[in-house]
Amino acid sequence: MSRPGCRRPPSLQTVGLLAILLGSAVQLAPRHAAGLLLVALLRLVTAPVIAQRVGRAAYRTGRVRRDLLVVDELAERRG
Repeated sequence: MSRPGCRRPPSLQTVGLLAILLGSAVQLAPRHAAGLLLVALLRLVTAPVIAQRVGRAAYRTGRVRRDLLVVDELAERRG
């Protein structure tokens, strides 16, 4: 069970993208590989934010199985 503020490991999609970018960077000149580094950093920074927003949208539209929730923090906030 994850607690608020705990970092989760990156998703398999992120790990796969990083592996592809690393393999591509090895084949490119250092000047071009720097651009791939920027792509990797942006992906690592934005992936958790996007996942949180998608989860929040699913919750608000009622597409969440509430019986599977261990703690429903959003319902507690509504009072």
